[in-house]
Amino acid sequence: MSLALPGVPADRAMRWAPHLEEAMRVAALTTPHQRAAFLAQVLHESGMLRYVREIWSPAQVPAQARYEGRADLGNVNPGDGFKYRGRGPLQVTGRANYRLATQRIRAMPGVTGVPDFEQRPELLEDPRWGSLAAAAWWVANRAGQLTTIDEVSGLVNRGSPSKVAMHAAERRALYQSLLGVVA
Repeated sequence: MSLALPGVPADRAMRWAPHLEEAMRVAALTTPHQRAAFLAQVLHESGMLRYVREIWSPAQVPAQARYEGRADLGNVNPGDGFKYRGRGPLQVTGRANYRLATQRIRAMPGVTGVPDFEQRPELLEDPRWGSLAAAAWWVANRAGQLTTIDEVSGLVNRGSPSKVAMHAAERRALYQSLLGVVA
């Protein structure tokens, strides 16, 4: 049975669904809450899987200009901010996080042939690698252990389950619509 992705155009859903299924399987996301929460965040953060590479415009988004030279992101070389801009449905950002994505995905059970995303950052735009990177982040940050969609949204969007996520109502609505299709 193919994973239903409400609101995602059929051709895009067909490209992503098998990889999102694999990602949820290797991340042991088995309950309807876990699966719906994961998919709601993936779909919301990526604009329904439309944006898997951050739209780059530091003049309009000043935070992007601050990616350059940020040691906490591992962006230590000139050009790293742009090169390691957000990719994948949960927007892996920064050289250090691309390196972590490589390590985490390589440690996932049954996942082979994992490329080095620090060397090939554009590969996180691929449905398989982007889905697995999202699942790897999910597991590493224990998002599947959170009990409410608001906690999950706060963690994904604001870095803390106690913070209110941007577009919280939209995330809740998407979660509710997914609960019926992931059971």
